[in-house]
Amino acid sequence: MLSMSGFWNELKRRKVLRVAFFYGGGGWVVVEGASVIFPAIGVPEQALTFTVVVFIVGFPLALLLGWRYDLTSHGIERTGQASHGPSEGPEGSSELTRMLVIPFRVLRPGEVTDFLSFSLPDAITCSLADAGNLAVQSDLVGARYAGANLDPAVIARETEANAMLTGTILQAGPTVRVTAQLSQLPTGTVLWTQTTEASDEDLFQLQDQLARRILDSLQVTLTGLGPQAGGRDVPKSTKGYAAYLRGNQLSYQVGRWSEALEQYVEALKEDPSYAPAHARLARCYRLLGKYAENQTDEDRYMMLAEASFRQALALNEDLDLAHSLFAQLEVDLGRSREAMVRVLERVERPGASSADLYAGLVTALRFGGLLEESLSAHRKATTIDPTLNTSVGHTLWMMGRYEEAKANTSGDVGYLAGVSLAALGRTAEAIESLREGEEGAGQERAKIYIRSLRTALEGNREESLEALRRGSLTGDGEASYYLARTYAFLGERDLALAELQRALDLGFFCPITLEADAWLEPYLGDSEFQALLAQAREGSERAAAAFQATGALRGADAA
Repeated sequence: MLSMSGFWNELKRRKVLRVAFFYGGGGWVVVEGASVIFPAIGVPEQALTFTVVVFIVGFPLALLLGWRYDLTSHGIERTGQASHGPSEGPEGSSELTRMLVIPFRVLRPGEVTDFLSFSLPDAITCSLADAGNLAVQSDLVGARYAGANLDPAVIARETEANAMLTGTILQAGPTVRVTAQLSQLPTGTVLWTQTTEASDEDLFQLQDQLARRILDSLQVTLTGLGPQAGGRDVPKSTKGYAAYLRGNQLSYQVGRWSEALEQYVEALKEDPSYAPAHARLARCYRLLGKYAENQTDEDRYMMLAEASFRQALALNEDLDLAHSLFAQLEVDLGRSREAMVRVLERVERPGASSADLYAGLVTALRFGGLLEESLSAHRKATTIDPTLNTSVGHTLWMMGRYEEAKANTSGDVGYLAGVSLAALGRTAEAIESLREGEEGAGQERAKIYIRSLRTALEGNREESLEALRRGSLTGDGEASYYLARTYAFLGERDLALAELQRALDLGFFCPITLEADAWLEPYLGDSEFQALLAQAREGSERAAAAFQATGALRGADAA
């Protein structure tokens, strides 16, 4: 269903109005001509009546044909769906609309309007998160275009969205007026506009009321509107929610995790029942633990991370964000198969379309040695949200696709580009990249981890060995693999094999990579290395068996 504005635009797009104009004009000319010519040549009067009847009966038929078909340079073709409407989904079996919600423009600054500018789009985004035929891109993506001169063609190209929701907010006395506008991309054609007014007595009730009215007007058939739309995960504190939004901005900047953590703690002081804040706080704890400077801090942060994830899921067991981020913690704790199964079970739900879930699978599948499947999970995630960053760079590296890995380093601490350049034989570039990564890393342990490879490539053996010893990431099996290969590069067989054993103990099973790694090649004839390789194969086979028990990624393009 469309609003009257949307229906009118669809009539114009399908050229129905043009058909009506030409049919009516042409029919009038024919009837008028017949009324003059038929009597002159002796044609019976009934023929003129028949001509008029045919013209009238044919009018709706012409409109129907104009709606369904179009005359193109290739002949008569069926009119396609509008670019804003449903498009083919990830598996070709469902229809998917990709929508971007942009922070609403404030017409008159004020405490209420400034808050609603970001909180209202976030509420709409969360409410639509579980809609099976609608993929709403992250509110962080929409925030990139806040306050900008919106160019629909540019936004469509950069985000691959085919619809965007924009709006304005104006407060007049005790009333807040919100005008929302849904436009198709890349044309910018306005499909509908709605103006809603509400009292600002209760800010969050106002937010919920406005979001629901806008959602009702979207007229999208939802196949699985989740519990978030029913009122769960609605923030209860203006101050707390503002801290949560600031934490989101900081949390994805490498080295600013401590600052983000402080914002989430502040948010939860104000609103301890807000599940998304618990989930994002847990992610910060995990990252701080992963790069902690000593074992005591690592253990403490990891314990806090798990407790926070469990609290988030206790508040909302259906929060996909928490399941996805929790899976990454489980991978770090050596439970990669459990993490994979957790996310696969969520993905298999009818109507599931969360990009976050597929992003979580990218890492878990890679740890199980399921590299093609990991790449497919990335493709699924970015089909839903093309702007989403995943850990696919490491998957590509494990597959020996080093050039592509180098181009997919978003979110990495500064190591992946350097190790990829080194694998390509571009040592000088690798050293420079690692030096830059080391300078930009916020955590000391991350700096040491990067330094271990840089100094090895520079030929500074002793400094590299010291960094390897200090930088050992006992909570990350993949990092242990990278460290092991650097030990091998330095000729330290025993240390290399010990670090590889640690990687296996932490759930990193990737036999294809171990066999193909040029720095590990000298050990292919080593019986101890072969025993480790056998462990990796066994772990990967178990992961494959668990994966085959589901059909979550069946039919995905893994080419």
